[in-house]
Amino acid sequence: MSNTFTETTSESWFSRIGNSLKALIFGLLLFVISFPLLFWNEGRAVKTAKSLNEGESVTVSVASDAVDPANEGKLIHTTAMATTEELLRDEMFGIETNAIRLTRVAEMYQWKETKEQKRKKKLGGGTETKTTYTYNKAWSPQVIDSDNFKQSDGHKNPDSMPVSGNSTDAGNVALGAFRLPADLISRIHGSEPIALSESNIPEQYREAMSLRSSGELYLGSDPDAPQVGDVRIRFQSTPAAEVSVLAQQKGDTFQPYQTEAGRALSMLEMGKHDVAEMFQHARDQNKMLTWILRAVGTGMMLGGLMMLMSPLAVLGDVIPIVGSIVSGGTFIVSALITLVLAPMTIAVAWIFYRPLVAVPLLLVSALGMYLLLSRRKSKAPPEVMTLDDAV
Repeated sequence: MSNTFTETTSESWFSRIGNSLKALIFGLLLFVISFPLLFWNEGRAVKTAKSLNEGESVTVSVASDAVDPANEGKLIHTTAMATTEELLRDEMFGIETNAIRLTRVAEMYQWKETKEQKRKKKLGGGTETKTTYTYNKAWSPQVIDSDNFKQSDGHKNPDSMPVSGNSTDAGNVALGAFRLPADLISRIHGSEPIALSESNIPEQYREAMSLRSSGELYLGSDPDAPQVGDVRIRFQSTPAAEVSVLAQQKGDTFQPYQTEAGRALSMLEMGKHDVAEMFQHARDQNKMLTWILRAVGTGMMLGGLMMLMSPLAVLGDVIPIVGSIVSGGTFIVSALITLVLAPMTIAVAWIFYRPLVAVPLLLVSALGMYLLLSRRKSKAPPEVMTLDDAV
């Protein structure tokens, strides 16, 4: 069940002019930052790619059943079952299990606010905005601050959770004869539910908490009709699993391997993967991150340019249809400028970071453009001789 609240606000043309001037300053900041971001991203991608190539060329695959001192300081690869003999315990609920990770998942039933805005331009440059706030109840692992709701009356959430979630990792996880450091242990994932019983209900909640048929504990009066503030709790464990590790050997454990190219390499993947697969996965991740940051930088440049031109659109909004035309025009101009400057920035970065690749490509492109223009000239139609020319 949900309820809604609609608020209508108006903004004058003069107020919009003032806000657009503020946006202009922020837009200038976005526009300026986009250049170093795009440039840095290309350098990051190149450094990572070189580090991966360097790492793959020196990696040594080893068996996990013994630690060979001859491999001390080397970048090694091994695959085995990650296991532990530790018993992890949740003192509050009296749960004890042999696992790599013990996780308590707690969610509280709370009010959640969403909003939808519709803005309409008015003659004279002002705007009218209708904002519809919708309030629904939902389960959330975090406390939702209802004090910031537009309509907090009747939609009050508790300030804290009586029982919160947490996670505990085993401190001693073996990979054959090796020990995994904490940073690699944290990358192991996978979960299995832990069966609960009424004996797991803490003494202080004996009257208010119950065990559901689904296996979770419920803190509230009626699980079939949850109320704001009710909490549901379940437990899960991360069991022993086969993993593949690629890192520097340090005694009987691992640490990041520092490459001469600049990046430190330390990888863990679930399942059995050989050296080539792990490095290919890392290259794929690097490529994906590179394109994501290119998109972010390009978007910042476009958004910044549009903010820089926003006062023009507001000025045109004195007559709404004129403002819409101006807004469309500023978008097209901003997009065209971005389509020139963003690739140019990336190209300059390539010349700086990859001159042996970028310069030949630029020369080939320039040669291709020259040949194309020369061919077009040679195919130009012959001039027609007139009587005056003959004379």
